Amino acid sequence: GLYQQKLFVDDFLSIVRANHPLVQNKLNMKKYLELSHALAFTQGKGPGLVDKILAKQGLKRKVVLQSHHFLTLSYIVSSSDLIATIPSRAARFLASSQDIICLKPPIKIPSFTISQFWHESSHNDQANQWLRNSVYQLCSRI
Repeated sequence: GLYQQKLFVDDFLSIVRANHPLVQNKLNMKKYLELSHALAFTQGKGPGLVDKILAKQGLKRKVVLQSHHFLTLSYIVSSSDLIATIPSRAARFLASSQDIICLKPPIKIPSFTISQFWHESSHNDQANQWLRNSVYQLCSRI
């Protein structure tokens, strides 16, 4: 009884403050693991996606701060020497308005799809159709 519509595919970037003393526009694995990380959990607790990928390679990063949302991490990162790895669209948007830079992380992190979902009971509702179309059009321009 659910419908879904793909809105966009995203990947990840790492963010650090501009003029970070340990990062010069490129990250290698050694530097990435040496840095102190900020991590966002949108649900629950436990190792994040990056930590799981690193663990499969026998590696571990140093997470010193956890937040419930990646948007708060940009403010923390911009005024500290922490690094955060967040969705790339958010990273680029935040870098345009804050004193942070985006860097490609030195690990392969799978991309992810953002979709909108709705119940069949609202599938033919005109107001809901308008809203879904508006969201779709907005996401297609980003």
